[in-house]
Amino acid sequence: MASGLLHAQPADSLLRSSARFAWLKQHAGDSITGPFARVYVQTFRELDRELADKDSGFRNFCLRLTDPFADLYIAAADSHAQYGLVPAHWQPYFAHCGNRFQRQLRMGLRAHIRGDLSPVLIHTFHSKELRQYKREFLRLRPAFRRVVAWQIRELGHRQTSVRWQHRLTLGFDKRVAVMQIQCWRRKALRKALRS
Repeated sequence: MASGLLHAQPADSLLRSSARFAWLKQHAGDSITGPFARVYVQTFRELDRELADKDSGFRNFCLRLTDPFADLYIAAADSHAQYGLVPAHWQPYFAHCGNRFQRQLRMGLRAHIRGDLSPVLIHTFHSKELRQYKREFLRLRPAFRRVVAWQIRELGHRQTSVRWQHRLTLGFDKRVAVMQIQCWRRKALRKALRS
């Protein structure tokens, strides 16, 4: 497995689940993997917070999803670093490394959710489990809303244009981003349920 990650049973918290969180934190300062790794670290934190009061069945579902899902990004990042090759859906992200963070992050989110989520759902869960937790899975929207708000704040510190865009749109840019993420997640889940 890329980066020597072990396939351990998930713990009771995303932050303690495995070496994936540590890998993401370690690479958050890199010029190529950094922008997406920082968002991923924040996503882990927000999802962990969101899952704290959920029932153990759904929490376990999410914990089982997190490792193989993170592994696909980590494998793409390792492959890019070692060989300069990545899966087709990741090519726009890695081709724009060092460009505007906002654009690069959007490409990373799109690649990971649209390209990686449905295969992980298909290979990790039976359709019965997917149907059982479909509603709860889609109700994780508040966690993603907090991640997007954090992302806009972080980008605003780096790029004045992001700060101005957010102010001029009265926060509509945040709502659009959350709706886009939710749409991609819903499509990935539908695709997995059809398989």
